[in-house]
Amino acid sequence: MHRLQLEKPLYTLAVAAEMLGSHPGTLVLYEELGIARRSVDASDRRRFTLRDVLTLRAVSRLRRAYGMNPSGARQMIRCLQLLDAHRLPRPAELRGFDLDHVSV
Repeated sequence: MHRLQLEKPLYTLAVAAEMLGSHPGTLVLYEELGIARRSVDASDRRRFTLRDVLTLRAVSRLRRAYGMNPSGARQMIRCLQLLDAHRLPRPAELRGFDLDHVSV
């Protein structure tokens, strides 16, 4: 079975931004807010992990769907993860929201 490499910094800023359909500056802002962790390669370029990309995707989805700011989206993710950890039902409109491998 192939395991996901969630913590290996693979994606450059441009590639991560393209994967997310976001402007690179948005990812830099998220990084400054602590939503993504900064990794720098040997040539001093930012790199993002798969976990960062999945987390940024979750934040972006909440921002677009509900008009939340990044901090509000991070708090919503934390609340949903708490509900999941305690096996409590989520609100109906957020039941299909995938948070596997997301870390905020």
